[in-house]
Amino acid sequence: MFDSQIMILQFRRMVSIIAVLACWFSPSFVFAENDWSPHLNHWLNQNQITHVSIPQNRKFDEQYNFLILVWQYKTRATNDRDLYKKIHLNGWHIDYGEGKQKLAAWGAQQEWPYYVDHAAGKGILHLTPRSGLSSIPKSGAPSPRPWSFADPKTFQELTRRIDANIPPILNGPVAAIALDDEVSLGSFNSPLEVDYSPQAIAAFRKWLKSQYSSNSAWQRAWQLPAVSESAKLTSAQPVTYEKVRQQLKNLPPSKWRLAPWLDFRTFMDQMHAETFAASVQHVRSHAPTVPIGVVGGQQPSAYGGFDYSLLRHSVQWMEAYDIGGTNELLRSFWADTPRRYQMQTYFASGNIARDQWFLWYYLAHGNRGVIAWPDSGGKPWFNAGKINPAVEKLSNTFAAVQADSLQVLAAPQTEPVFSPIALLYSHPSVQVGWAIDATTHGKTWPRRSSSLDNSCLSSGKNRVAWTRLLEDLGHQPRWIDTQELRAGELQSRGIKLLILPQAFALSSEECQAIKAFVKSGGAVIADYAPAITDQHGSGYLTPPLDQLFGLKRVSKSGWFDGNRRFEVDGERYRRPFAERLPQENCLLDSNMPIVERSLSGTRFEHQLGSGRTLYLNLSPTGYFDQSLRGADFGNHWRKWIGDWIAKEGIQEPVRVTREDQREHGVELLRYRTKDQTEIWAIVANPTRQASVDGPGSGIALSSQNIPLRIETTLPISGCRNLRTGKSLGTKFPLQIELPGSEAIVLEVTIKP
Repeated sequence: MFDSQIMILQFRRMVSIIAVLACWFSPSFVFAENDWSPHLNHWLNQNQITHVSIPQNRKFDEQYNFLILVWQYKTRATNDRDLYKKIHLNGWHIDYGEGKQKLAAWGAQQEWPYYVDHAAGKGILHLTPRSGLSSIPKSGAPSPRPWSFADPKTFQELTRRIDANIPPILNGPVAAIALDDEVSLGSFNSPLEVDYSPQAIAAFRKWLKSQYSSNSAWQRAWQLPAVSESAKLTSAQPVTYEKVRQQLKNLPPSKWRLAPWLDFRTFMDQMHAETFAASVQHVRSHAPTVPIGVVGGQQPSAYGGFDYSLLRHSVQWMEAYDIGGTNELLRSFWADTPRRYQMQTYFASGNIARDQWFLWYYLAHGNRGVIAWPDSGGKPWFNAGKINPAVEKLSNTFAAVQADSLQVLAAPQTEPVFSPIALLYSHPSVQVGWAIDATTHGKTWPRRSSSLDNSCLSSGKNRVAWTRLLEDLGHQPRWIDTQELRAGELQSRGIKLLILPQAFALSSEECQAIKAFVKSGGAVIADYAPAITDQHGSGYLTPPLDQLFGLKRVSKSGWFDGNRRFEVDGERYRRPFAERLPQENCLLDSNMPIVERSLSGTRFEHQLGSGRTLYLNLSPTGYFDQSLRGADFGNHWRKWIGDWIAKEGIQEPVRVTREDQREHGVELLRYRTKDQTEIWAIVANPTRQASVDGPGSGIALSSQNIPLRIETTLPISGCRNLRTGKSLGTKFPLQIELPGSEAIVLEVTIKP
């Protein structure tokens, strides 16, 4: 059976290659609309990704507290049930679903919630060697995707698997359904150049018509001659990164023309998101009250398909590795009530402080639960009727985070309270940033693995750095995407300060929205090089935000040492993070490398009407590094940004400070429940380099209790410790001690 499947896949691969060649060299090779799945036709015709609403009457909401769902690896819940209960584990998982009626019935009998994984099978949304992953060239050459999302047969197979897997598991307490695990266009975030199948190319050509105002606008973006047969949208041929790589190294940004590469990456991300949305909708026909999503989500990058401005609408829940700030992105994007569900992968490392902190940290950040990988250092959690001692020590923590009194943190009607500060998430900027980063590898860029990308992607590290910096200053910023920016949500959400982190690629419409925000009295901070290209990666002759920041650039001048533009050197990925940053031969300010040498200065302030701007020409990316965060580097950044925010009159009504005078490492998160009640969660906030196969690294925790001082300008009429039930009175400032690896959770009543 297996050999026949391989033969079929090899035959399909050969047919696809022949079809690609026919499509590539035959401009007239086109597909009719009925050659695509109906959901892709809708997307291509409407130019709008399907927005999936959350399910109504979710059983998940009321029945269960914070969920710890144990993956069935080296354990069987039906055999190890008593061991689970002994250490307060309250959930498990069913894989696939077909033929699992008895397991679901057992879960119903035990009243034990479970989630279902691989509801759409494995091999389509997550490619495997069996499903053709090994046939994709690792050389960076263009290739069809073994299961093209543009091929209706792919969606037919997805729905066939869903129809087989879902009905058998619905007679038990199913808490959530995952389409698949570690889904990707290729493999994680590795730069595999798919999907060059003929149907995908034909769909891409149709999609391009909605992206450009005219054929001539497309010709200019793609640098095509105006009068040639090749300069027709019906003949558009995307290119691989190799075809644009030299531009980024040898030309000034004003001459970059990345669109033939970047447009295809955007198209693939959108097709990926639309396939998710259509799959979720199909599962809903079976399970309308169960959240449906994916697990093993990746950080935003140029490859892999994870554009969170799209996926926020395409799924109802997600377990995403917290790499590149994905947790904060989803926390912001899913803040409106009732909230969609966020979860994390949980690895017990054997370091009890770190393992405790992880659960408390993500509960404090509003996560609905975790999916536990029951293997610690190669040793299973349960074996021969015994519990792994390293896991048994966590029993009290498992019980504590699931307490009834703390359910309010994860409840969908509990609303996070953000500062009036927004950070902009621009996925085209992520794509351009990846293209800049990859120049360090030269022609070896196809070997930039997903693990290297996770540890070195500048945009991801920059996103975490900005978030941690603002949290250390006592703020909880909100991420917004470019669609929200264009829709005027800065104003409607009461934002006073907008930060542009590595916002390299912004459309003229987005630049106009930023200018309008400043003219209306808003403030804007950019670290470096905002809007040097448009959303297609085409360089602006004069960046449209230069006047806003009062800049006069000489675009031909280099960045950092004059020869490099990448900030994090992926070729040094084995070295400590600080050693990957620009160091030698740079112009310096406070011992930090200046980015654009031609400006020969930093921290340019500019007034425009009643609004203000600050162009740093410096990068806070080093703030990701725990040692730099606690040294002079961190002190400078907290002073520069803290003073500037204070000048804008942005003061938080609640603030937590450390009695030991350290200025970083603890954060306070506020939630609004009902009437005049708020929940305040206080937790240690170290930097964590997350991983897809372990708890991550860089987590520095105090083994001692941390004396804290909580101040507020709010009129407090009551304050109660939710973990102990003890009343703390109404007198502030409040002195309290934070166990370094746990959290404090307060219920506060505010006078009307």
